Amino acid sequence: MPLAALNSFVLFRRKKLNLSEHTIIAGMILLGILLLSLLGTLLFYPNLFAPYSDGFSDAIRIFIISTIFIFIGYGYVNAFGSDYGFFGLSYRLLLFYLLIFFEIFLLFLVTFGILTDWKFGEVVISVFD
Repeated sequence: MPLAALNSFVLFRRKKLNLSEHTIIAGMILLGILLLSLLGTLLFYPNLFAPYSDGFSDAIRIFIISTIFIFIGYGYVNAFGSDYGFFGLSYRLLLFYLLIFFEIFLLFLVTFGILTDWKFGEVVISVFD
C-alpha cells in the first residue's frame, strides 16, 4: 500500500493531493482487493467438501485475479479520471502497474538475497532445526 500511494503520488500530480491523501486512496483500493480475495476464499471453501474440477478451479482463480486488476484500474480511474484524458490516464495506469510489478520484484530479490546470504543459491526452510 505505501508503494502504491507513492506511485500514485508521482504519476497523478495534476490533482495536487498530498501523500497522505494518496495513501487513503490506496487504502480504499486495498480494502476492495481484500474483499475480492475474501470472495475468492469463500468460493473455494466448498472445494474442501466436494472437489471442483481443475477447469472450474482455474476459471475461478483467473476470474478473481482479473477482477482484482480491473478493480485497481477502476479505483484510480474513479479517483483521477476527471483530471486526465483517456490516453493520459491509460499510460499512467500502465506505468502504475509496471512500477508495482518492478517494486514487487525488487522486494522479492532483496528478500531472497537476505535469505541466501546474497549467494542466490538454494533456499531450505526448515521449521524444526
